[in-house]
Amino acid sequence: MKCVVLTKYGNTNNLVMAEHPSPTPKSNQILIQVKAAGLNFGDIVIRQGFHKQSPFPPAVYGSEVAGIVREAGSNVTELQRGDRVMAYLPEYGGFAEEVVCDSRLVQMLPEPCSFEEGPCFALIS
Repeated sequence: MKCVVLTKYGNTNNLVMAEHPSPTPKSNQILIQVKAAGLNFGDIVIRQGFHKQSPFPPAVYGSEVAGIVREAGSNVTELQRGDRVMAYLPEYGGFAEEVVCDSRLVQMLPEPCSFEEGPCFALIS
């Protein structure tokens, strides 16, 4: 899958497109095909290395996404393949074509909302 990798802290020249293996969800996780990812002030601070929880480069960051459930772990019953969802990713990874996250951090995306609006809800909910 394609993703945006932060190669080192600093400016946007340190962001590169890369190929990573598709993730596999664990029993309590959801695999999401990312349709939109949020970009906010926190992401700028993370990219510069000033956030206390900045991932160490090289890293895929991005903490709010919206997309479609591709696979649910064996213990997940509230979400299923094809559901439109939004998610908060405390361990980052949202600037990618696919991401896995804890199912407790995933919510259904309300039908009138676009994928582009979904990450905004994940940030404030």
